[in-house]
Amino acid sequence: MLIRKHSIGLVLSGGSVRGLTHIGILRVLECEGIPVDYLAGTSMGGLIAAGYAVGMIHQRVPKLIYENVKSAMDELGLVLQRKTSRTYPQG
Repeated sequence: MLIRKHSIGLVLSGGSVRGLTHIGILRVLECEGIPVDYLAGTSMGGLIAAGYAVGMIHQRVPKLIYENVKSAMDELGLVLQRKTSRTYPQG
């Protein structure tokens, strides 16, 4: 049994975009073999922490977030667009 001197804890903040960032950070830590022993969060950070704790972070949680953000944007008539070129005023 491996005994470590230190534990790692993360506090995740609120906000939907930050929630997606938290998912990426947790994935990188996992890929690098850095264990997370404790998680806490508020608002979206709490949902991400709970999803990670039950093992849903890799599949279901990102899909749920995307679907909900897209649905909200559709209701508001907003469209995600990637700008391919920029025009600047001449003067």
